[in-house]
Amino acid sequence: MEQAIFKAHFVHPLTDVPLIILYNNVTGLIAFERDEEVIKVISSMKDIIPEEIITEEKLSKTDHICRSTYPAGSLEDVKELLETIGINTKHIKFQMIYLH
Repeated sequence: MEQAIFKAHFVHPLTDVPLIILYNNVTGLIAFERDEEVIKVISSMKDIIPEEIITEEKLSKTDHICRSTYPAGSLEDVKELLETIGINTKHIKFQMIYLH
């Protein structure tokens, strides 16, 4: 089995915070992290966007998901988890990053 990390970007359906999901196919673990680059771009558009989309309150609500790892047996399990939290996985593309 090739060791790889599968990475995808999505917006959390309850908080509207851009997140990244990472799945390691060898360890079978999923991790979430904030998509800081996208958050920075959105935050810099305050003059254009009439209301603040990403607030400190919304960011703090995503802290709990980013602190833990979650088990998954396959990439299909990862997609099922995302579907469970309300993400349409048809719109998500996983990038494979090979590890040496």
